[in-house]
Amino acid sequence: MKRIAVILAVLVLSGSLGAKAQQFDLSTMTCDSFLKGDKDQMKLITAWLAGYYTDESAAEVVDVSALNKLQGELAKFCSRETDFPIESAADGIFGQKAANGSDAPGSSSGTAQSGH
Repeated sequence: MKRIAVILAVLVLSGSLGAKAQQFDLSTMTCDSFLKGDKDQMKLITAWLAGYYTDESAAEVVDVSALNKLQGELAKFCSRETDFPIESAADGIFGQKAANGSDAPGSSSGTAQSGH
């Protein structure tokens, strides 16, 4: 339910995505594809990933500044590792935050680890 709430919040905030019927296959998306998306796509993908990695018992709060920070971390990593799968990059950033026991992925710092 939290994941749906996060996605709906981002859709409402971004407005323009509602008119575009698009699908994003995160299992095949690379960092390069993430970076080439428009700002709304990047926000939506970041929000989805944040919802995916957020613990079910975490507060049902959408922290826009935390999402912006996470998007920046993901974009920074991806700019260095353009061929890296977005799922692996997200796991390195968002997964570390979840492993650190934070309620929200944006509440502590983490870095994706490249296999390159």
